[in-house]
Amino acid sequence: MVARTIDFAATAMGARREAGDGAATWSGAALDSRRIDGGELFFALRGAQADGHDFAAAAARAGAAGV
Repeated sequence: MVARTIDFAATAMGARREAGDGAATWSGAALDSRRIDGGELFFALRGAQADGHDFAAAAARAGAAGV
């Protein structure tokens, strides 16, 4: 498996990085900030019940590699 950087992932998805080191690599992905173990990308999505952007800071504090 080829290690990809956070900035690579953001560019590939047409997104922007809100937090984290753009040159860092990531180990997985999460949509729920409570599921961050460290090293994952956190995707802040708007949903019917909650807006993931409200949990971006919590994901970063939990060790997300990027938000």
